[in-house]
Amino acid sequence: MIRHHVFAYADDREEDRVLFKMACQRAGLVNPLLLLDGGPEVQSYLQGLSQFADRAQYPLPDILFLDYKMPEIDGIQVARWIRARQEFKKLVLILFSGSGQQADIEAAYAAGVNAYIVKPHGVFRLSTVLQTVHAFWSGVASLPAPLANQA
Repeated sequence: MIRHHVFAYADDREEDRVLFKMACQRAGLVNPLLLLDGGPEVQSYLQGLSQFADRAQYPLPDILFLDYKMPEIDGIQVARWIRARQEFKKLVLILFSGSGQQADIEAAYAAGVNAYIVKPHGVFRLSTVLQTVHAFWSGVASLPAPLANQA
């Protein structure tokens, strides 16, 4: 049986979450996808708090896509929070940003992200990027065991 890696995408802007979902569909990705509304919700989800306690409905992700610029807790802060926890050290983190500034890129990698991608404009370009990301992380790279199996 083929196991599809679980994707989660966190962005405070609903239209960006909808665009991400549409791009996944356009790219033909059948991976389970959870859309999250910002940093605090990512933390609740990863910790299994409140509605996220049901891991059948909300499985832990294999790859977490984060928007850089989110209010309250931005993508860099979420990455630092994740990397500070032993149970999430192997989680693949991909940061999306509207900025291609070198200082932002350096800060992201210093925080522990696995990849920094400047957000492409439009569903077609985003779907192409997601196909490439999926091909690499699901076909070329070998991922560690799913987080749920690392007790």
